[in-house]
Amino acid sequence: MADALPPTNSNNGDEEVFDEPPTFIDLNSAVEVKVDDSPAADDDDDAMMDDDEMANNQTNAAGDEITTSNEQQPPIIDQSKATFTSHTDAIYAITSHYDAQSNTLYIVSGGGDDRAYLHLMTTSTNNNQAQTKTVPLAHPH
Repeated sequence: MADALPPTNSNNGDEEVFDEPPTFIDLNSAVEVKVDDSPAADDDDDAMMDDDEMANNQTNAAGDEITTSNEQQPPIIDQSKATFTSHTDAIYAITSHYDAQSNTLYIVSGGGDDRAYLHLMTTSTNNNQAQTKTVPLAHPH
């Protein structure tokens, strides 16, 4: 009878991973298990909420809780140096290129509004004031 071969290492020595023979489950030893798929009730959470919190809690179509609030949120402060407001929907692609000779930053953007724009931002060396220009780009469908 031939000797059993040791497991073979198949990953060129990076870490020790050995090939093992597959293991199969015998159909006679399989067991059927019933699983309760209903979500657990969180009665404790509801008991801890006051009436105002209960009024502000809602549930979306997927059953996830959405909490709304009547409290005023602090305003979001825009600290950007420049803002391009050409798109009317979400922006999905953006790329940029800086040309040092002309001191111009080229930004191309494409968005969910099915539009593409070329934004040019030039900074003059005299007053550090940025000049911006937006050009809509035509793209066939």
